[in-house]
Amino acid sequence: MNIEEVVVQRFIKYVQFETTSNAMSSSVPSTPTQIEFEKYLQNELNEMGIKNELTQTGHLFAYLSNSPTLAFFGHVDTSNDAPGKNIKPLIHVVGTEDIHLPLNNIILTAKELMKYQGKKIITSSGDTLLGADDKCAVAILMTICEMYKNKEVPVVIVFTPDEEIGRSITHLDINKLKAKKAYSLDGNELGTYSTENFNAINCFVQIEGTCCPSALLRYLELKPINHPSLTKDKEGFVLCTSSKANETKASSSFIIRSFDEKELQHFVQIMNENGKIVESEYPVKVSIEMKRMYSNIQRFYDCKVLEDNLINAMKRCGVVPIKKPFRGGFDSCWLCEKGIESINFFSGGINFHSRREFAVVESMVKAVEIVNQLIIDLN
Repeated sequence: MNIEEVVVQRFIKYVQFETTSNAMSSSVPSTPTQIEFEKYLQNELNEMGIKNELTQTGHLFAYLSNSPTLAFFGHVDTSNDAPGKNIKPLIHVVGTEDIHLPLNNIILTAKELMKYQGKKIITSSGDTLLGADDKCAVAILMTICEMYKNKEVPVVIVFTPDEEIGRSITHLDINKLKAKKAYSLDGNELGTYSTENFNAINCFVQIEGTCCPSALLRYLELKPINHPSLTKDKEGFVLCTSSKANETKASSSFIIRSFDEKELQHFVQIMNENGKIVESEYPVKVSIEMKRMYSNIQRFYDCKVLEDNLINAMKRCGVVPIKKPFRGGFDSCWLCEKGIESINFFSGGINFHSRREFAVVESMVKAVEIVNQLIIDLN
């Protein structure tokens, strides 16, 4: 099998399926297009002769054994931060000049692409995102299925819906998973992996009374000043994502993120105390709702065995391991909450959730090799 040819063909085919998730939907999955795409994947698995099951909740299990001990996860949905329909993927060989996408005057500069010189990347045409998050992983894991279609190894591969809106594992049937350890493949540069991630809380503030616009402005003035653009690595932040107000009602939404649980709770305390300050200064009632979105893997497991096995597999495949805290969430953090020890590693996508998104072909090929090595090492 020519791994590069197979994984690229799959990726180009898969990104043309529109699978945007919708946080405002109460359906499971949140959009029907995700199930439609998974049915297509299921047909491919059936043609390979691989035992599989697609649940009503949009979880597609591909069993390479009846008794799996290790699972690999990739999610099928894409973000709604940029259009995800009618994606037209383009292959480029990175040289010394800027790459101009045909639409919307999108430019990938030679400077930002310097590390990829001589390598192939895949972009959209500039009017949509690409869907590398996480169709890279889908293409990688379906390639693995093809490699093992006539073999039995103790592995289950799982494709999840609604990861972008924090619901990928919410309705997962753990009994169908069977395995107790897992890797998720989601994003980023060649060699990167994560054994920790943000703790995440979403905060919703409601203000009722009189002078609500002024009261809301006062609340916004008081919030912690840690803006994400001013933070990096493991530094936490509070970000206002939306606000609206009229004379008698006002509301605002925030995301609160921190690797450290104590810092996270400190931010929560400040947000609650600020509500009381506003109530003391204006004739209003402030209601604050906090919703936990996900937690740092390290709250549940140290994942040392998974990490050591991954490092060894990367080295055998000629990849330098790069441990990097993940400033977000992924399937692994929700799996850990459900008692499945899990960490995340790269799938080859860059500039997620934007029209500037691209996939690095070499990274996808290496990810296939690493997953294959992890499976070989099970024996």
